[in-house]
Amino acid sequence: PSIEAFGRGYLLTKAMIDRFMDYYLPNPSDRADPRASPLRARSLAGLPPAFVQTAGFDPLQDEGGAYAAALAAAGAKAEHRHYPSLVHGYIQLAG
Repeated sequence: PSIEAFGRGYLLTKAMIDRFMDYYLPNPSDRADPRASPLRARSLAGLPPAFVQTAGFDPLQDEGGAYAAALAAAGAKAEHRHYPSLVHGYIQLAG
């Protein structure tokens, strides 16, 4: 839902995400590979600790939150911080 809600007008757009996916994984069937889409892995157990940041006006916030939750459910140490008033890529906006 976050892609639909925030996929236009908030810096990172759905069109940009689609274009980046085409660059990164031009063969759409490769996108189901857990090495490219960790949420598709059978298990995330044994992964190292992770720090996941999401932003409120980010079309990818749902995936980030789901990844942090899946890591925690698998027993991996995962800290998730959500910044509701920021856009995707906010760290790059610093002076």
